Amino acid sequence: MRNYILILLQALLVISCNQKTKEELTVQDIEIFEKTIAWDLIQSVDENDVSKIQNILNGNPKLVNFQDPIFGTTPLMWAIGAEKYQSAEALLDNGADPNIVSKIGTTALFEAISFSWNDTQANEDPKFVKLLLNYKADPNINYCSSKIYGQTDPIECGTSPLMYSVSRGFEKVKLLVNAGSTINYKTKSGNTAAYEALLMKDVNTAHFLVVEKKANITEPVYSYSLNDADTIDISKPHYPVDLLLDWTFEINSSDYQKKKEIIAAFKKQGIDYESRKANISNLIVRRIKKMYPTDWEKYISEY
Repeated sequence: MRNYILILLQALLVISCNQKTKEELTVQDIEIFEKTIAWDLIQSVDENDVSKIQNILNGNPKLVNFQDPIFGTTPLMWAIGAEKYQSAEALLDNGADPNIVSKIGTTALFEAISFSWNDTQANEDPKFVKLLLNYKADPNINYCSSKIYGQTDPIECGTSPLMYSVSRGFEKVKLLVNAGSTINYKTKSGNTAAYEALLMKDVNTAHFLVVEKKANITEPVYSYSLNDADTIDISKPHYPVDLLLDWTFEINSSDYQKKKEIIAAFKKQGIDYESRKANISNLIVRRIKKMYPTDWEKYISEY
């Protein structure tokens, strides 16, 4: 009997240790829906059980847009983050609103653009973005989050889905643009999707936006404080063209050719890349010297 009690106490201790407090829960934890009227629904979503989802929503259709009490996450947002495609489709078929904004500033589309909770590479697949756009998701609802438990948000308030899609899958970028994303939208700091693409060296996206879609790349971007996003440092403008100085691709490579076409697009907008080479940092020069120790000066004249 004594051994049984000890085992029971140990089991209870393990359970209690595994239980997270409200402050420890994240949007990825299914427990954010626990003890809510949507608990059975979210479990069915997690299991990709379309039949159960349908039965539950037949009994209570309003559950489809239920929001958890902590983060304001909907079953649709959670299904997308957890990569439950069949569940997401079933929820949309039953009237899930893809344009609800959570307490932390996200939409279902923003979740679809982001990397998967399960695999940071898997969500480069555009299937969730395509699904949501087919169900009238708005590509111009921008992200803005309040602080959760005092955490600083590294994503600038006002970041658009298109801006966030840079380096998260080129097909997503094209889908968003074709769905009506505002290409030249900019945040308070002046950031744009084209600037993000140039900054991240996302060659395909930069070429698509700047060369094919003729995005505006003449205006500067300014730094801001993570702790106070309203504090914009206008004394230090960052010009999009200067980002190309960091693009040290091999001469005549496909990326180099696309860079040359981007440079030509800058020229059409009155921005001369060649004149900016005087601003090449010592760090970039050292990198070029390492790449081309005998003819680095020739490379700089051509790159």
